[in-house]
Amino acid sequence: MARRVNWIKATGLVTVGIMIGWAVPGLQWLSAKETNRIEPPRIGYVNVAKVLGDFRRMNQECERITARRIAYLGQAKSERDLIQQLTLQYNATRDSQLKKALQEQALAANRRLEAIDKEATENLTDLSNKNNVAVFRQISDAIADLAKDRGLDVVEGFSAAWLPENQRGPEVAKSMLHTPALMPYYLKPELDFTDEIIERLNKKYPPEKDDMPAR
Repeated sequence: MARRVNWIKATGLVTVGIMIGWAVPGLQWLSAKETNRIEPPRIGYVNVAKVLGDFRRMNQECERITARRIAYLGQAKSERDLIQQLTLQYNATRDSQLKKALQEQALAANRRLEAIDKEATENLTDLSNKNNVAVFRQISDAIADLAKDRGLDVVEGFSAAWLPENQRGPEVAKSMLHTPALMPYYLKPELDFTDEIIERLNKKYPPEKDDMPAR
């Protein structure tokens, strides 16, 4: 009898041991699986076109660059008008010496025009490039701050209409259908942080004094 009880106990221990052997690895596997599991990212979205439209510092700098471009156009127009007048005078006279003088003046005006065009291209390109880099850095910093404050893992930019009334316009439709970037066709309003980004940008980077020249 004692021998049978011992056998039952031994059998029971073996059975329990097998069960434990099955259970423990199973628990370890589940634990490892849960540990390596990646939670769904918390994602926010920003309408880049609207941000660019409402970012006052950027628009201020763009206006300065535009004013510089208009100034160059004015200089170029003056030289073109002069060349046109000289050409009319050249065609109207038969005096060979006067023709030669007018021709020299026209050539000088043309050289000045070429110099204006060269300077304008280099200067305006440099100003635009610097502004683009600065705006990208400012928007990136503002989005990074928002992500930290809102507990977001990802903030994705998309380009849609700047104004609601333009949402169904042909240009927006074309960009939505052919864009190489992210383009959400549906977006919950509470996930759109565009207005908050604009508010942060305008607060962190307010417009400068109007007398500041384009950098």
